[in-house]
Amino acid sequence: MSKLKIEDGIPISDKLFVRRSKYSIMTKMKVGQSVFVECSKSEAKSESSKCRSLINSYGIKQNPIHKYSFRTVDGGFRVWRIK
Repeated sequence: MSKLKIEDGIPISDKLFVRRSKYSIMTKMKVGQSVFVECSKSEAKSESSKCRSLINSYGIKQNPIHKYSFRTVDGGFRVWRIK
């Protein structure tokens, strides 16, 4: 790892890098809709954790009345918007 160096007088860029999550579509779901996420059984726990994190950090903060349910299914996991 390279050493960090404190610098003065460097202007802040106008561009803001925003990483879009592949799970961001879930924040747009309507009640009764679901999304299937294909992944291996060994990946299902970590991938559903990433998805839950996105929903908790963005989706529920923006829309606190939204509720979601996660279930592991054959070939991956599924997320339902239930409220």
